Amino acid sequence: MEYQLAQETWKDAQVTSIYAADGRFLAEFPISFVRRGGVDTWTYVLDVLSQLIESMTRPRLLDVNHETVFPDDKVEAGDYTLQVDGESSL
Repeated sequence: MEYQLAQETWKDAQVTSIYAADGRFLAEFPISFVRRGGVDTWTYVLDVLSQLIESMTRPRLLDVNHETVFPDDKVEAGDYTLQVDGESSL
């Protein structure tokens, strides 16, 4: 069974891309999809990631400046790193 990626369906030029601390690609969220979904905060993104990845301990997302994004802030386009306890993002 194949699934069409949200990015292919929404055809949005602005996306939020999530990577593991070791640089592996994890997920991509079209901004228009997140905005129209009604829950356009980082809490939504973390909830989706927790459904995809087993045993995430105290997850947080870091922006390109290695600053933690706040769960209640609105999702912004760009590249982000998923940081969990025991992993280094640097």
